[in-house]
Amino acid sequence: MRKKVKLGKIMDTIGANIAVIIITAVWIFPLIWLFATAFNGQGTMYDQKGFFPRVWSLKNFKDLFTDTSYYIYPKWLINTLYVAVISCIGSTYMNIVTAYSMSRFRFKGRKTMMKGTLIIGMFPGFMAMVAVYLILMMFNLLGNLNSLVIVYVAGAGLGFLVAKGFFDTINSSMEEAARIDGANNLQVFTKIMLPNAKPILVYTSLMAFAAPWSDYIFAKMILGPNRDNWTVAIGLMEMAGGAGTGDISQFFSRFAAGSMLISVPITILFISLQKYITLNLGGSVKG
Repeated sequence: MRKKVKLGKIMDTIGANIAVIIITAVWIFPLIWLFATAFNGQGTMYDQKGFFPRVWSLKNFKDLFTDTSYYIYPKWLINTLYVAVISCIGSTYMNIVTAYSMSRFRFKGRKTMMKGTLIIGMFPGFMAMVAVYLILMMFNLLGNLNSLVIVYVAGAGLGFLVAKGFFDTINSSMEEAARIDGANNLQVFTKIMLPNAKPILVYTSLMAFAAPWSDYIFAKMILGPNRDNWTVAIGLMEMAGGAGTGDISQFFSRFAAGSMLISVPITILFISLQKYITLNLGGSVKG
């Protein structure tokens, strides 16, 4: 009987490992192919010998910053960085302040607002594209990077539920002690709550940075046809489509190189800040 149980556990372990390997291979395969294509020194994706390029080269990465005949990748990179950083600051502020208010204060209509926010959050953001477009058009704000920032920051408060859940886990003893010592709401928030909410603060900031960094739908709708205002996501999509030349393979290797470069900052941020996300996720003071 024991041998059968042991054999069953071994088979379960083998099956689980095989499933993990298959799933990992499915996820990693496109990334490896994109990586190989980025170093293709012969131009198009049809010049590769099977899975790997015939000639390995850094030419595609160089051309991203030197060849501006069809696109201006450096300008797009700067635009994307500007939108992502400003949106990150504004969105994190809106999210954290909303979460703290909903967690620590009790006021009329609080539960109704939370339920309404939860329902609205179930709908994808692009469903509001037409309304957002018409509003921006009425105020003559289309084709502006700052308008894109406004759109991202304006909807940030709707995602407060995760941060609120973290604030709920922080014991109120320190907060009560600070109020007894004469601290006001702002002092309690900045000196007591924020230092103990570092994991959720880092997580919220990362999400607020990553969303505009890679967004295509709202960026394309708001920024319009002016290439000088484009973000990298719009430019890469144009490259993948042939940059208006009709040849979808002509710039695909450069598209792969550009995709690799745009993923580097996000990867570095997640790896370097991972310890803050996993640190003290249970809150600050227990008991």
